[in-house]
Amino acid sequence: GNAQAKHFSFHLQTSKGRSIALNIPRKSAWNLGRWEGNDIPLPFESSASALHAVLTPQNGNRLQLTDKGSLNGTWVNGRRVTRTLLEPTDAVTIGGTVFHFELLSDGGLRVSRRDCGEDIALECIALTRKVPNRSRDGARTIRILDDVSLAIRPGEFVGLLGPSGAGKSTLLKAINGYNPPSYGCVLLNGVPLYRCFDMFRTTIGYVPQDDIVHADLTVESSLHYVAQLRLPGDLSLDQRNELIDATIETLGLSHVRASRIRDLSGGQRKRVSIGCELITRPGLLYLDEPTSGLDPSTEEKLMHHFRSLARRGTTILITTHILYNLDLLDRVVIMSRGRLVFFGTPEEARTFFGSNGKPLESATRIFDILEGELQEGADPKQDRSPNAVAAHYQRKYAESDLYRKHVLNELAPTSQEMLAVSRETGGKAQATASQRPNASEHRTLLEKPLRKSKSGAPWRPFSPRNWLTLTRRHVAIKSASLKQIAFYLAVPLVLALVTLSLRSPALPDDAELAKIKESIAQQIHGGPYDLGDTMKGLLSPKGLEDPRPAEDVVFALKHEGIPNLPTPLSVLLMFVMTAIFMGTLLSCLELSTERAIYQRERMANQKIADYLGSKLPFLFLTTAIQCLVFIVICRFKPGLRDFDLVGAYLAMVAMAWASVALGLFLSALDPTPGQFSVILAIVAVLPQLVLSGGLAPDFYQGMPGVMKAIAAVSPARWGLEMLMTAFYWHPERTALSWLESFVPETIGFAYGTKVYLKDVGVLALQGVLWLLLCAMVLRRQDAVK
Repeated sequence: GNAQAKHFSFHLQTSKGRSIALNIPRKSAWNLGRWEGNDIPLPFESSASALHAVLTPQNGNRLQLTDKGSLNGTWVNGRRVTRTLLEPTDAVTIGGTVFHFELLSDGGLRVSRRDCGEDIALECIALTRKVPNRSRDGARTIRILDDVSLAIRPGEFVGLLGPSGAGKSTLLKAINGYNPPSYGCVLLNGVPLYRCFDMFRTTIGYVPQDDIVHADLTVESSLHYVAQLRLPGDLSLDQRNELIDATIETLGLSHVRASRIRDLSGGQRKRVSIGCELITRPGLLYLDEPTSGLDPSTEEKLMHHFRSLARRGTTILITTHILYNLDLLDRVVIMSRGRLVFFGTPEEARTFFGSNGKPLESATRIFDILEGELQEGADPKQDRSPNAVAAHYQRKYAESDLYRKHVLNELAPTSQEMLAVSRETGGKAQATASQRPNASEHRTLLEKPLRKSKSGAPWRPFSPRNWLTLTRRHVAIKSASLKQIAFYLAVPLVLALVTLSLRSPALPDDAELAKIKESIAQQIHGGPYDLGDTMKGLLSPKGLEDPRPAEDVVFALKHEGIPNLPTPLSVLLMFVMTAIFMGTLLSCLELSTERAIYQRERMANQKIADYLGSKLPFLFLTTAIQCLVFIVICRFKPGLRDFDLVGAYLAMVAMAWASVALGLFLSALDPTPGQFSVILAIVAVLPQLVLSGGLAPDFYQGMPGVMKAIAAVSPARWGLEMLMTAFYWHPERTALSWLESFVPETIGFAYGTKVYLKDVGVLALQGVLWLLLCAMVLRRQDAVK
C-alpha cells in the first residue's frame, strides 16, 4: 500500500470516537494491554504496554485496578494510579482510550469504552500571559497574550496567523503545555491541561521553530532513538521498524535516511523533526513555523500531508506568516499584538477584514491592515498604530456573530460557564458569579492554571532503560565526527607539550649529594680553624641554637628548599589546571546547545536524572583518556619521572570528573544556545589558578581565611593537595627526606595517604553537589513541574 496507509496501519482504531459496551465473562482477573491475548486488548494503542493493567474483583462488589509498571501510566479521573478501588462512575484512561467498568451480579465485567484516539477537542478560556515591563514608564507588567478564547474541534487543521510579534508562538506554547498562561484555562476533551499534564504527555506532539533533532545522527538512527524513548519497551523491533520506515517514506526522506541530519537542507531537517512527533501518533500536533525555509513545492506537499493527518483525526495547529496556502486550513486564528482579532474560516476572514462590505481580494492584505495600512473609506484621522488597530479588531470580533458562531456556540457548557466567570469581576458582577454553580472551582482553574493534581503514581526519578538509550545516543553523537575525536586528543597533547617546556631541574643522585655534603664538612672543619659555630651563627635563623651540624645548615641552603623541589610547583599547577580545563571545557556546551531538544523530550516525560546521567559515561571516559594521554607524554621528560604515576593520574581524573559536573552546571545556567557557556567556563576555571594555592611556594600558607574558604569549593585546591602526595610523599631518594617537613610547614599543604583519600571524597562530594545543582536548575526551567 502507499506510505501513509502503512504509517497509520498500526494506529487504526475501529471504534474511534464511538462508545461501545460489552460484557466479559467472570474471571479471577481481567488483563488490559496492547497484546491481543488480553481480556481487553488495545492492539492499536501505541502508548499502551503489552500488559498495561489488571482488574480484579474485590469483596463488596468492587473492582481493583492495578497498573503493571506501564511506561505511560494508567489514569483514573485525571490522576495517575498504581492501585486503586474503582467506582462505577470513574473514568479510566489508557492512552487515547477511556473506560468505565462495572462488576455485574453474576461476577462478569461490563466494559464501556470510547476510543478517542486522535479525537481531541481543544478549548481555551480567557488565556492571558503577563511579563515584566522592561521600560521604565508605564505599568509593571505588559500583556503579550490578552484574553484569548478558542474552541477547536477534533480533527481540525487550524492556522495561527499574524504579523511578526503578534503572539502566535506565545499562544501556541500556552495551549501545548510549554509555557503556562498567567490567567486562563486550557481544556483537552474537557480536562484541564495543566492540572493533568502528565496524562497528556503522549497525546501532544510539538515541533518548535528550532530543530529538535541531533545534527550528528542519521535520519534513521534519530527516529530509532525517539521510538525507543517514547514508545513502550515491549513494542517489538519489527513494529518499531515498520513505523520508522513508513514515517520516512511518508515524509519523502527515503533517499536521505542514511545521511547525517547536518548534511540535509533546512526543509529536510524540519521534516525529520516532524517525523519524530508522528511516530508516537499524537492526538494534538502543534507546529511552530514548520514550513519556514522550504521551497514552495515542498511546502505545499507538507501542508497537504498535514491536512490528510487532520482528516484522519489528528488536531493540528500550525503557526505561519505565509498566507497563500490559507485555503488548505479549516479555520484560522489571527493574532495581533497578543490579541485575538479573528477566528473563523479563511473565506470569512477576507470578508471580516474587507471594507464597504467587499471581501479582500487577497488574504495577504490582512497583515498590511493590522500593521496600520489605511483602508478604503477609513477615517484618515483614526489612530493607525498597530496597538490601536489590534484593539479595534479585537472589539469588532468580540461583538460579531462570528465570535458567537466559532467560540461561544462551540464551547462545551462547562467551558461556557467558566468563560462567563472570567468576564464577571468586581461588585455586582462578582456577586452574580458567586451564584453560578461551581463558580469557585472555575475561578480557581482560571487564576491558578499551574496547580497540579496529586499523582498516585510512585516517584520514579530514574529509568534504567531510558538512561541506557540516551547514553547510547550520546556516545553515537560524540563519536560521529573524526574531527571531534581528534580535538579531544589534541587538547591533552598540546597541554602536555606546554608542561614539558617548563623548567624541571635535574637533581644530583644520592651518591653525588653525599660527596657534596662531605666536601662542605671538609671546608668547614678541615682548616686551621673550625668554622662550624661561625657559619651556623651567620646562616641559620636559629643561630647557635640550631641542633643541626654546620655542614647540614650550609647544605640545606644550597640543595634543599624551593629551587630543589624534585618537581617544581609550576608543573604541579599545570597538572591541576589541565585536568580542570579539560573537564570543564568538555562539558560546558552539553546542555545549552541542545536545550530545544531537551525541553521537547522533557515534555514527553523524560527524567532529568536519565538525561544528566546519560552525559556522564562518555564525559568521564573521555576525560580519563585525556588525563592518561597528558600524563604519559609528561613522563617522557627525565625531570618528570620521580613521582607516583598512579597517584598523579587518579588525582587528575578526580579533578576532571568534578569539573565535568561543574561544567554541566554552568551549561544549565546559560540562557542562550551555547553563546555564554564557554565564557562561563573560563570565568570558573581561571580563578582556580589562584584558589589552588600553588601560585607561589608559600602562597596557600599566606592566604586569608575567607579566601581559603572560597578555595574549598574549587576542585583545584583539593586536587593540588592530592598531587602533593603523589609527587612529594615518601620519595625514593633519601636525600629528599627534607620534603616531609618542608611541604606542610612551608608550602602549607597536608599530605599523605589519609589526606589523599580524604581529598578523593571531597572531590566526589563536590561532583555530586554540582550535579544536584544542575538538576535543580533544569527542574526550575520546567514550565510544568
